[in-house]
Amino acid sequence: MGQSKKLNKQPRSLSPMVHLSGISKSLDGKEVISQLDFKINNVEFLTLQGPSG
Repeated sequence: MGQSKKLNKQPRSLSPMVHLSGISKSLDGKEVISQLDFKINNVEFLTLQGPSG
């Protein structure tokens, strides 16, 4: 049968690829997001889904 290989991959750094801090959003004068902070590291991914899918 087939042979399996062990890969010697180095772990990727967890330093942020994207870092947002203090984000706020208002719609029609009403604050809907207040002081949002988040980080996306280079081994992570983020999806945003809205009403249109």
